[in-house]
Amino acid sequence: MLKHWVVGIVASGLIAFAGWSASRGDSPSTAPAGLRIGVYDPRAIAVAYAHSELWAKILQEHKAAYDAAKAAGDQKRVKELEAWGESNQIRLHLQAFGGAPVDDCLDKVRDRLPQVAQTAGVQVIARKADYAGTDVEIVDVTDDLVQLFNPNAKTLKNIEGLKKQPPVPLEKVAKMGVNE
Repeated sequence: MLKHWVVGIVASGLIAFAGWSASRGDSPSTAPAGLRIGVYDPRAIAVAYAHSELWAKILQEHKAAYDAAKAAGDQKRVKELEAWGESNQIRLHLQAFGGAPVDDCLDKVRDRLPQVAQTAGVQVIARKADYAGTDVEIVDVTDDLVQLFNPNAKTLKNIEGLKKQPPVPLEKVAKMGVNE
């Protein structure tokens, strides 16, 4: 009887140790593979978005609202729409020239980001990695994200040229005129 009791305690101890060891990641079968992070140049995303049908549709809607407000003599609405246009131009300048975040652009295609991640074999898509350990692989997914906006050949050529240049300092971009 004592023999069965000792065997039971030893077996329980071994099972508990195996569970503890696995939870620490000591078991080779449960060790995670290296992390792959997809990064992108936000300037390229901004340029692709600014030349996309998605943005063109938004502009058309605002232009129609502007024309209607102007025809109706609604100066308050005209001023609101003019302010919207100016602020969006400034935002696009900061994004396309300075590399400011492009969350608003990516929001338009966010439902397609999991497919980009899967195709690229990455677990994360981020603007950049400020630090990555030696077990982390950084993968450039800029071109994959650009394709989500269906760019034409001219836009792709502009993006390629842009990627060869460093971002313009934000202070300089902030001084650009709205119509530049």
